[in-house]
Amino acid sequence: MLRAVFEREPFRLAHCVLVMGLSGLSLLLLRVKHSFLAWGLAPPSTVIEWMAACSACIATAVFFLLCGAFVLQTVVRIRFSLSAPQAGPGRPPVPPSQLALEISSIPGLSASAALAVGMVLLSSVWLQWGYPRASAVLWCLGASLEGLLSVVVFYRVMRAYGREGFWPTITPALLIPAVGNALVVLAGLPLGFDDWCSVQFWMGSGLWPLVWGLLVIRQMRHGALPAAMRPTWCIVLSPPSVVGLGLLSWQLASGVSSVPTQAWAMGAWGCWVLAAVSLWQIKPHVRAILSTPFGMSHWALSFPFAAYASLTWALFARLLDEFGERVFTGETWLGEVWVGMMGFWAGALLLTVLLILSLLSHKTIVMVLNALLELNDTLKTKTT
Repeated sequence: MLRAVFEREPFRLAHCVLVMGLSGLSLLLLRVKHSFLAWGLAPPSTVIEWMAACSACIATAVFFLLCGAFVLQTVVRIRFSLSAPQAGPGRPPVPPSQLALEISSIPGLSASAALAVGMVLLSSVWLQWGYPRASAVLWCLGASLEGLLSVVVFYRVMRAYGREGFWPTITPALLIPAVGNALVVLAGLPLGFDDWCSVQFWMGSGLWPLVWGLLVIRQMRHGALPAAMRPTWCIVLSPPSVVGLGLLSWQLASGVSSVPTQAWAMGAWGCWVLAAVSLWQIKPHVRAILSTPFGMSHWALSFPFAAYASLTWALFARLLDEFGERVFTGETWLGEVWVGMMGFWAGALLLTVLLILSLLSHKTIVMVLNALLELNDTLKTKTT
């Protein structure tokens, strides 16, 4: 059965979106844990820490399992190519690998950048759990791969611009190699890669409006995405959330005061507003997303909402630090209302992310088990 599985080449680089979602959940829970500890809420912080640890362990396990699957799949493919008869008169050529087909198109190569972004996010998780050396190695590999894929993807976009069939290749997945560069600051700045982070962060921030403009034109010219890709519209929530978190990371790294009137924090609040607008833009697609049969593209709901929730919790904690006890003594009713609304929204987002990740994990496990059962039945039929 295992041999038959790998001969079918079912694993894609885009499947690393699971690592992105689980790593984003772990980082979100760790942020919530630190906030609870700062407020003196030790018991709930312990529960959240255990949840974050489980998410980090699962993300790490999934990452290594996918890497091992890619290696085994490649080995099986090489053996198949070597053992298959060479193309000639009356002999069909050896079909190209699924990996080659995946990276041959702009949407496929864009989705393949999930491997690089997953490595960058997982390195941030490892750093939070106290493994700086392993985090630095994984971060360097992931950040380098992310930068390389960004150059290759947008080089192809520029070459294909104006040609027939160009606009259907523009999908929200293009935001993964674009804005994934802004994620490098989460672990890169604490690890000391300031200059490297600066280049990739501002590159990702600059590519964001470019891709957004292309998506607007694509939607005006060609309408809705294919049914299987409709969940990827949720990725538009990632750019403002990721850039906002990056700005807060730059603020902490530069030692600037955490007062929200500072430029870094103002930029983060602006990104939070843009993320809220992006969330409103996703609303028309909700019914189509829910009616689409479950597939791996539904994992596009995981990391965008986790990033938006992380930014909300970071700004909520800063609001409490700014107003302090004045919020609870009634000295500033406007601040009290604003903090209360942000606290409610932060809690709602946390529950939403937990619900999304739980449903996605359950449906993914069921899908994998059903695929294995179908393959087993097929093999039994062939042997009989």
